[in-house]
Amino acid sequence: MITKLMNRKGLSLVEIILGIAIFGIISISLIPIFTFSFTQIFTSGHKTEALYTSQELIEKEMDGSVVDEISTMEKTISIKFGTTEIEIDGQLIQVELEYDSSGNKILMNSFKPD
Repeated sequence: MITKLMNRKGLSLVEIILGIAIFGIISISLIPIFTFSFTQIFTSGHKTEALYTSQELIEKEMDGSVVDEISTMEKTISIKFGTTEIEIDGQLIQVELEYDSSGNKILMNSFKPD
């Protein structure tokens, strides 16, 4: 029986069709994984660009430039070290940017002490 299989030269049409069918079933099950991965990669890229832009806007605001996309307000923060509490006056700087067409936004906060 084994010698019969070893003496054959090539594959039959049925074997080729079965191989293609198995390959197709496996491929179809993997396609959603790849499309989801690519979607997430592009979304992450847009979010990263928005984060870099917001960081740049905050740095411009801290240098003294007036930036329209930024909101600032006076704020006092408290830091506790055991029983000691330190209060620091300053400005809370906020930037909110939209990073995709479906309306998702990032919000970045920074504190600038006086």
